[in-house]
Amino acid sequence: MTPEPEYTRSSSSENRRSTGAGFLNDSLTKKGNLYEILGLTKNATDDDIKRAYRRLALKYHPDKNQNNEDFNKKFQEINYANTILSNPSKRRIYDEYGDMGLKMADQLGEDHINIMLKPCGYSAQFAF
Repeated sequence: MTPEPEYTRSSSSENRRSTGAGFLNDSLTKKGNLYEILGLTKNATDDDIKRAYRRLALKYHPDKNQNNEDFNKKFQEINYANTILSNPSKRRIYDEYGDMGLKMADQLGEDHINIMLKPCGYSAQFAF
């Protein structure tokens, strides 16, 4: 008889670390919204996002600012904002549900967001 495999359940922080979204997403909720990080408004076009990202990435790139930890953190924030806002489905989730929607999409999958948040009447304007 073969032994049963052990199943372990990873914590949500481990799941977020594996996708690369958790640690920045948690810190961004305290620093402002993703559009502000790129110096944009919510009605920005895809081209506006690309231009803003390129301009800021060149300015804060770690290769140009190797000894400045603040610039390195800013560069990570810029990358994260660009990753979300340049992806149409993630941008839609962020626009509709804010940071809470992104966290739920990261943990449950994007398909489950409408099922989980719409019936409750959750809106990004009421995010904590």
